[in-house]
Amino acid sequence: MKFSLLKKQSSYLWFTFGLVLCHGIYMTYFFPHEWAESANARTFVDAVAVVVPVLQGLKNHTPPYTPYWGVFYASFWCLVPLFFAAGAMSTFFLFTKESYEKIKLNKPLGYVFGFLFFLMVFMIPFFLPFIGDFPNPLMNQMSRFLPLRLLAWGTTAIIPFALGWSVGCTYQRFIVSRKY
Repeated sequence: MKFSLLKKQSSYLWFTFGLVLCHGIYMTYFFPHEWAESANARTFVDAVAVVVPVLQGLKNHTPPYTPYWGVFYASFWCLVPLFFAAGAMSTFFLFTKESYEKIKLNKPLGYVFGFLFFLMVFMIPFFLPFIGDFPNPLMNQMSRFLPLRLLAWGTTAIIPFALGWSVGCTYQRFIVSRKY
């Protein structure tokens, strides 16, 4: 049997969602919640908060902050470089000679409008909290309902993935693929 993990562009996106799924399931069902109360856990959260200052503001968040949520958020933020790298690595499949031939045959304007439409639809959950007093149930990252939590964290993980994808596209287009 041939091992085909990370041999296609879509594999990196599935890798990102797989990490979110594994993190959510582990932290929900297998992580010993009492360990979050230990000094080591607090040290870990404080160390991550030096790099990600939003973790300091989490202590004033509602529902009330617990050390478990501090460890949950801190460990998720430790995965962000992997999401970024997965996005960047997925671009190695975009800029091949065959891709350029397909773009020449098809209308590039269609690709641009398709991408903008996808971006607009994808960004709707991020703007809902800013429209009046909309409760935004889709982005409840502290939900007790695991599928809702995974949806919220999946949309959060796609941001560093997309950033890595855009950096990778820029690198591939302007540095590696000059010959095309």
